[in-house]
Amino acid sequence: MKKLALIVMLLTLHFATAQESTTKLTVTESEEYKDKVKANDILSIHTTESGLTGIVRNSKRDILFDIFDANLKKVFNEVVESDKKETFVGELFYDNEIKFFTVYAPKKTERIVYCHIFDIAAKTHKKVKLFETT
Repeated sequence: MKKLALIVMLLTLHFATAQESTTKLTVTESEEYKDKVKANDILSIHTTESGLTGIVRNSKRDILFDIFDANLKKVFNEVVESDKKETFVGELFYDNEIKFFTVYAPKKTERIVYCHIFDIAAKTHKKVKLFETT
């Protein structure tokens, strides 16, 4: 019985001290902004060492590129049209670039893979065709 009381007391002490620890999480809320194109999904987010945050979002027929500064003010916005049959498959971050990959299926037997390169520091976007197969 003493062992059970000791275990219960140690568990109670453990949970009581676990609640006392504080986290160093800081939350920052940006100003509200209105988009011209409504986005469905956030595909990718990357923050550079200089404090710029690049966001790639998806809507029904467009891909949206946004850049925010360290104070969460929108610095850059670009809307690129995409086809309804173009789907997002993955992303990669490197240095100041977000590279994300899409597959376009114009026909049931044809596939085209594209790499979108979004350079956050230079505020540019380019679309590169990687390969095409049937």
